[in-house]
Amino acid sequence: MSMLKKDPQAQKAALDEYFKHWDNKSAAQETPETREARRAEYATLTRHYYNLATDLYEYGWGASFHFCRFAYGEPFRQAIARHEHYLAHVMGLRDNMKVLDVGCGVGGPAREIVKFSGVNVVGLNNNDYQIERATKYAEKEGLSHKLSFTKGDFMVWLSRSHQDV
Repeated sequence: MSMLKKDPQAQKAALDEYFKHWDNKSAAQETPETREARRAEYATLTRHYYNLATDLYEYGWGASFHFCRFAYGEPFRQAIARHEHYLAHVMGLRDNMKVLDVGCGVGGPAREIVKFSGVNVVGLNNNDYQIERATKYAEKEGLSHKLSFTKGDFMVWLSRSHQDV
């Protein structure tokens, strides 16, 4: 339903902004300047992509935007939850530990791991729409006391932390 509620003009603007970077060019036709311009605008490009794709991801994939192994005959959502429980287990996550979820999407894995292990999670994401949805889901599931979501760009930190390498 959230896809249908979006402003059509805003969707068109996001599509136009996203696709302007590609212009139906093959990699062989691109210039170094074209690639650099796209790199310089990666945050905008990423924001537009996720504003467009998030609802489709949720519709087709649920709230956990990751892959996992499936046991023969295992239902999709059960396999996803089992994988998230496995990750929490092998990381040794315990009640009230603090966890940072970088690129948290709409917070599906964070919510499942909080329910499984009792940790406190801060989700970091560069997309306002996904943060809004993650916050809404945490409130709906009564997990706001264990989960928070904040806007940030780990790529900025990553590029700064590797400048001295």
